Amino acid sequence: MENLSRRAMLGATGGLIAGGLLKTQADAITLDGAVAATPQATPQDHTKVLGRLTSDLGERAPGEQPRRMVTRPGASSSSRTPLQDLRGTITPADLHFERHHAGIPAIDPE
Repeated sequence: MENLSRRAMLGATGGLIAGGLLKTQADAITLDGAVAATPQATPQDHTKVLGRLTSDLGERAPGEQPRRMVTRPGASSSSRTPLQDLRGTITPADLHFERHHAGIPAIDPE
């Protein structure tokens, strides 16, 4: 058996890791496409099933659509969140932080 140099061993290891990462990325792209193609139905008991996967950009729940109020349109304007229209925890921007232990649940707001 031939003696392997340290350089050859590191090169082979790097190639294996890169190949594994490419396969993982390809699987993720396939999985994202499959999840996006399935309709989002509200399950009977959302505590018994996993929710949908997270996305690159956090977004509000489908039932929430508050709009900002622009006070003076123009170069020196400000927009304000209509606090009176929000229910529950106040989150003025689309989403600041996400943490899900079993995917994003589909909960009927009614």
